Amino acid sequence: MASPSPHWLGCHLKLQQQDKRSLVDSRWPPSYRWLAMVYLHVGSRTRFIWAASICLFLLLAAPSPSSAFSRSERAGFQRTIVDYRTRLNPKYKKIKRKDTRYIIVHTAELGLKHTLRVVSRGKHFRNGRRTNGGHTHYVIARNGRTYRIMDKKWVADHAGRSMWNGQTDLSRLSIGIELVGYHYSPITDKQYRSVGLLIDTLQSVYGLDDRAVLTHSQVAYGGPNRWHKKDHRGRKRCAKNFDRAKAGLGPTWNHDPDVRARRLVADAQLAKVFYSRRARVAPGALWRD
Repeated sequence: MASPSPHWLGCHLKLQQQDKRSLVDSRWPPSYRWLAMVYLHVGSRTRFIWAASICLFLLLAAPSPSSAFSRSERAGFQRTIVDYRTRLNPKYKKIKRKDTRYIIVHTAELGLKHTLRVVSRGKHFRNGRRTNGGHTHYVIARNGRTYRIMDKKWVADHAGRSMWNGQTDLSRLSIGIELVGYHYSPITDKQYRSVGLLIDTLQSVYGLDDRAVLTHSQVAYGGPNRWHKKDHRGRKRCAKNFDRAKAGLGPTWNHDPDVRARRLVADAQLAKVFYSRRARVAPGALWRD
């Protein structure tokens, strides 16, 4: 069989070049057209390397969607935290937490001075009973100043009788944050910024999503008594005024899993606050089951 003539090969290559040029839109800017022509003329292997490099660059350059704050913001916030760990009651038994699944937000129902004393030194009851402190990991004052009460690796006695999604005694599975103030009064903007930064940092450390952030009133429950025949929600109203959107939090629960599973009886007021369709979530957030 005769080999192709040089004239035939030249025509074939010319047609190939014309086909490639036809793929480039003449309306594109000159720089785009030049890059497109270069891309079409290189080999498939080179094109693959180029495409992979561009994808890698875009992934590295894009901001992380899981973080509401920049690394510098979080680092700056960490430097402002007041270390209050030396005030922790020496009688408090430090137990290392084996797993961290939740972040529980509380309202202290006290002013700053009494909050710091109670969570670090302990509670004194009228019947003479006392606790040994260690009732939270962090306290956030009305002006946004944040206090580290104990190292986050230790179990803090903050959730009391608690349940979420079938799990009980959430103190051993969670980080506790106390917001100075009351459940019936507004949380300040400075507190929202500080708690948002703190939650964002803790989520990064423990790999938690926004659904892992709950309030004490959501997880606390009470046992049977003269008003309730069964275990029930409503033992606490703590942090029912916490506005997730102002803390930069997104998707959350649209129901109480323990009420749905009939482990607990619902509290009508809390159900309306947290699970009604009118309950506020961060802009663009979706309800999730």
